[in-house]
Amino acid sequence: MRLVHVTIGALLVCALAAGVVAGLYLLRETDSGGLRVAVRFAENPGLAPDHDVLYGDKVVGRVESARDNEVGARIAADYADLVREGSRFWVQNTLAARFLVFDSPPSAGPPAVQGARFEGLARPPEPPPGALPAPTPRKLASRPAWLCDARAVLTLPDGADTVRDQARHSAAAVAHAESGTLLVLAPAWLFENAGAALSARARVELAGGEVASARLVATQGALCVLAVEGSAWRGTVAPLWPHELADGQGLVLADFDGLSWAARHGNGGLEFRAALTGGRVAFVDGLNLAGFALPAVGERTGARWVSLHGALTLLQTARESGK
Repeated sequence: MRLVHVTIGALLVCALAAGVVAGLYLLRETDSGGLRVAVRFAENPGLAPDHDVLYGDKVVGRVESARDNEVGARIAADYADLVREGSRFWVQNTLAARFLVFDSPPSAGPPAVQGARFEGLARPPEPPPGALPAPTPRKLASRPAWLCDARAVLTLPDGADTVRDQARHSAAAVAHAESGTLLVLAPAWLFENAGAALSARARVELAGGEVASARLVATQGALCVLAVEGSAWRGTVAPLWPHELADGQGLVLADFDGLSWAARHGNGGLEFRAALTGGRVAFVDGLNLAGFALPAVGERTGARWVSLHGALTLLQTARESGK
């Protein structure tokens, strides 16, 4: 985020120069209307009358008064609708000048009324998620042998005389291997549906190119285990991360093709700005499996988080069911 703030600072310097050349005089001298607001800070913000008010990279108003910790500002009439009830105000310092800056996140609500009052922020806020570019996928330099692709197709009733297929796929992990039988840990989302399925089919694609049929042998909460019989796969099974993830813990989300995205665990969930079409495995501290990321429900971006809580018990249940 520091890079974002530095970049914003550079843009503000450019905005000041552009505003002086292209209409700032008009804003200050001819606009007697506009929207007046008051912003109170916890400490003296160091602003003075005639300092500029910025929205993004545009000069939209000016400071009219500054007394103790409170600043009075006027936003030009053409830009008054930019100020919302939930707008955020802070002070931006650059090498050239100091500005009063505000933004209005998507959830900022209706337009502010004349004389609206705001509490100023001590530092620039994090940009709203929609203002940030989606994370860029990268190719894993070394793909673990246990990383696999699990696919499930459920045939569901669709009216009185018709059926439809529900197909889902997710990166998954070989979590146990014994005598040619593999136990694959995957999100139970693969088999979730709104009603009773008429039939269910599953297959797993393994590192090395082997594609095998699989059967669902155990489910617990948001996790499930698939069994693959008679496999020729040989490799090291996935190391499961045994600890709860702390807020701010960095993660790597990866699919079977080895494409990876950076994400972060926070508030018991997953902070992710792009959209997912299928499930991903989540690595932590190297290539330890920490959980799964799934498409968000009803959202254009973001991801649902499935932790490994209960995975060891589930795997033991699956092993015993195969004996």
